Amino acid sequence: MDIEKYVVVTLQVIVFVLACIGNTIVIIVTCKYLRFSVLTHRFIVNLAIADMFTGVTALSQVVYVLVPEIENNVYVCLLRYQVVLCMTLTSQLTVAFTILDRYLAICFPHRYASIMNGRRANVLITISWAYPVVLGVLPFCGLNSWESSKRCTFQEVTSPWQLLTMTLTLWSFTIIIVFMYALIIRRACLLYRQIKPLPSTPPKISLVLPEVARSSTEHCQRQVSVQSSSADRREKTLHTLRGAKSLAAITFMFSVCWLPHTYFQFRTYLDPAYVHSTEWGAANWLVFLGMSNSIMNPFIYAWQRRDFNTACRRLFARGVQIE
Repeated sequence: MDIEKYVVVTLQVIVFVLACIGNTIVIIVTCKYLRFSVLTHRFIVNLAIADMFTGVTALSQVVYVLVPEIENNVYVCLLRYQVVLCMTLTSQLTVAFTILDRYLAICFPHRYASIMNGRRANVLITISWAYPVVLGVLPFCGLNSWESSKRCTFQEVTSPWQLLTMTLTLWSFTIIIVFMYALIIRRACLLYRQIKPLPSTPPKISLVLPEVARSSTEHCQRQVSVQSSSADRREKTLHTLRGAKSLAAITFMFSVCWLPHTYFQFRTYLDPAYVHSTEWGAANWLVFLGMSNSIMNPFIYAWQRRDFNTACRRLFARGVQIE
């Protein structure tokens, strides 16, 4: 095995191990310690499942590298790429629906319960899988370019319509996500500016006039109650901002990892001969950048979310006690 194949196999194995371990932790922590009834957590678990399958797909690529003869079969060749396509689109749609959920909760808090419920969240999760699966199955039904291809490469065995559909889907949803996120940040910052700490200067209580003392005490208690309510609202707003920041990081990393590769796919759609250019060698390595996105989200949660960190400590502390 030459050096290039050795590097490819090593990278695929690393993606597989980290994606499976990291996203399994996300699924366990979210389902066991964070309230799974919260709709946002359902989307997070769905995203972790898609990323975990992407890691499994990365390991399957090793077989194609070590046993290239199996690519001579049209269905085996198509399977190599369509599974990655399915998981990529599922991740993108899940991120979009997660930000849609947060957008409705933050920008329309009084109508959120009537707009988004468990049933509709499940429908969105189903769509995030059904659309990519349908798009990935069609090439197996004959909508492919296998007859005219000379190599088992995604751009040569995949029909131009699929290249264009996948590219436009990724780019369109990325634009929508960025727009919704901008509205989320704008709304969250506006709410935070409206909540200012109240001065905590308790009035002096007179020992001579009991009526005045009781009135001052009641006023002080009301003031403390208002301050406590304001502090709770401020903490909730901060939690909203932290959640929005984690979603922004997830969106940013997904875009950085996958948009460069989709650019090459779009160029191939416009000019099929581009696949034979010298620049195309970079596109093959950019696939690793895209697949590495499946290992990043657990680190983003650990970096941005205190509740996730606390739940992880509880999970590992319990594991140590069991031992």
